Amino acid sequence: MRNHRTYLILTPQEEQILDELAGERISAAELTRRLSLPRATVDYTLRKLKQRGFVKTITNGKRNLWTRESHEVCHSALTKALGSLFTTSKASSRASIPGVTKQLQGVDELWAVYEQVASPACNPSKQVQAIQSNISSRAVADRLTQSNRINELQNNVNHRMVTNKIKVDNVVAENYYSSHVARLGRSFLQGFEGRISATSMMPEEFLQEETELWIFNNKVYLLNWIDEYGLLIDNPAVTSMFSNMFTFMHASGKKIDQNAHIKKLLASIDKKQAQ
Repeated sequence: MRNHRTYLILTPQEEQILDELAGERISAAELTRRLSLPRATVDYTLRKLKQRGFVKTITNGKRNLWTRESHEVCHSALTKALGSLFTTSKASSRASIPGVTKQLQGVDELWAVYEQVASPACNPSKQVQAIQSNISSRAVADRLTQSNRINELQNNVNHRMVTNKIKVDNVVAENYYSSHVARLGRSFLQGFEGRISATSMMPEEFLQEETELWIFNNKVYLLNWIDEYGLLIDNPAVTSMFSNMFTFMHASGKKIDQNAHIKKLLASIDKKQAQ
């Protein structure tokens, strides 16, 4: 099996080159000079990054220059890679996947991760990084409604996240909160009010994976509520790489004040109902 970096994580050389290409158009020769890497390494790494959708070439006269793809394209490439890693992990034995220490099965074990996020005992840093698509959030709503836990999510987990001052850095689709209202009603959206959050929004078409990513307490959780299956990765090096991936995605989106956004959305709902 290929190394886990092949599916999702950037190699040190890939990270160096992507950082160097941010906002610039550079030749391979210039990258070689700046980074003090062998030319063969630079050429190979650029080809791999292009195959994965992170960089592109631009012709300038007779010269080929390299630059980073747009944040949206890079974001899409990363989320697809995340789904690839999850699919491969599910189809393989746990021992074959670097860092995977536990496979999660069923709603109860996935639900336990949400409870841990809100618990200072399980999340002593009181910080979490999360990526959630609308596809995933709809599946969460369906599974928790079927298991009679939807009110518990609102009244217990969301409430404890506010009370315990859990800080959530998250990446969601632009219509994430409005879709919650349409599906679960106004009261559910109110459960998000008061959270400490640094929210980054992306167009929905760039966030189409079924798998949620949660990072807290130096562990990574990949949750798929559609298949009722998940992975726990407890490896500091792998967790660090996932966190770096999250940071890249978070920087790609539009930053919003989550509480202000929710209040505005609730006010709009109230106005429509009053008419």
